[in-house]
Amino acid sequence: MLDQYAFEPGFSGTQQALALAGARQLGYEFYVSNAILADVSGSGSLNVSAGILNTGVAPFYYDWPIQLAALNSSNELVKVWTTPWKLSSLPPGTNAVWADTVANPGLPAGQYKLLLGVENPMTNGVPLRFADVPQDADVKGWLTLGQLSVFSAPPILSGSLLASGFSLNVGGAAAGTWAIEVTSNLLTWSVLLTTNTSATQWNLTDGILEPLRFYRVVSQP
Repeated sequence: MLDQYAFEPGFSGTQQALALAGARQLGYEFYVSNAILADVSGSGSLNVSAGILNTGVAPFYYDWPIQLAALNSSNELVKVWTTPWKLSSLPPGTNAVWADTVANPGLPAGQYKLLLGVENPMTNGVPLRFADVPQDADVKGWLTLGQLSVFSAPPILSGSLLASGFSLNVGGAAAGTWAIEVTSNLLTWSVLLTTNTSATQWNLTDGILEPLRFYRVVSQP
């Protein structure tokens, strides 16, 4: 049972908040509890997994298409993929894990946000919304899962010993924010440099010389 008047012409203020809270208790309520996104290297696959909760009191009976989309740094949707996931597999109280692999996603090198959406197949239909805060944060109708990088090839980190220190050279990096990290035990890493650059090749010199000192280059959100 739903009081249509509560939404059209609609309440406001406290009455609207109470009406929305009551409506949520009448049906399904989907949350994405976590998402794991792996960076893509070269022509490799895009691997995604997400924890899905239905904290409502009813299932969603229709298997509307569930889609993933890539949003580039210019806030443009550049790719959309339809997943095999089914909303009908999420009865009340479900705590499930969805996983999918997109072979050859066809994304140019760069940094992207990955979005999750459920398309309403009806003409001018409103898409299903998740109850998470990042819903509609970047694109209306889509839930932002997180950020990933696509590399034309893995960045190459090389070095050479100089009188002034150890020279580090990074090559083949996609445009974006990168960090060079350093460790002496391969367990605890600290940031030596963070840079936001469009250059694919850059370098720095570490003035600290120690017998055991290891380096790595990692992408940053």
